[in-house]
Amino acid sequence: MKIIGVFLFFCAFLFSTELNAQKQSIEIPTDGTVNVYIVNGSTRKFDIYDAEKRITNLKAGYYTIYNVQPGEHIFWTAENPVNFLKGNFEGNSTYVVALEAQDSALMFGVVGALTAGAKMMVFNPNEFRDKKLFYQVVKRFKKVDADGVILENDKEMVKKAMEKYQKFSNDKEKKILVVTPDMKFFDADKPVKN
Repeated sequence: MKIIGVFLFFCAFLFSTELNAQKQSIEIPTDGTVNVYIVNGSTRKFDIYDAEKRITNLKAGYYTIYNVQPGEHIFWTAENPVNFLKGNFEGNSTYVVALEAQDSALMFGVVGALTAGAKMMVFNPNEFRDKKLFYQVVKRFKKVDADGVILENDKEMVKKAMEKYQKFSNDKEKKILVVTPDMKFFDADKPVKN
C-alpha cells in the first residue's frame, strides 16, 4: 500500500512538472501602457525604430520588451527598410512583432540570406504557428533591455525612412503590415493543437 502511495505521488509530481514546463507568463502592463515584444529571428543584428525614435540594436536570437503609450506606432529597421509595421495598440496589452532577414525562406534557426534589410512580421495569437514560435522565443531567446541610444547618423536615416514610409502608404503595391488591437497575447504557454 505504501508503494502505491509513493508511486501515485511520484506520478502526480511528474504530471504537475510537465504542466508547469508548458506554462510561461509574459509581462502584461497594468498601468495603461503597452508592451511590444520585439523578436529578432534573423541571422544578424538590426537597429529597430518606432517612427523617429531608435528603440535598440537587437542581435539575432534576442528579444526586447518595448513599453509604449497606447495608440499608433510605426516600426521599421535601419539600413534598408523593406517594409514597415503599423500598430494600433490598446493599453494594458502585449503584442509580438518579429524580424527575419530579407529573402530568408524560414526564420528562427534556419539559415537565411545575409542582406541589408529585415522583414517585419506580426505574431497573431489566433494562429497555432505564431503561438508556438512565441512560446519558443520566451523559452529560448535571451531578453535584453531597449537602450534607446541616439546615434550620430540617425537624423538623415530617419528622414529617409519616414519618406519611404509615406511612399509605401501611398502605394497600394507596397505592404505595410498592420497590428490590430485584437492581436494581443495573454501568455506564452505551449500551444496544444486541437
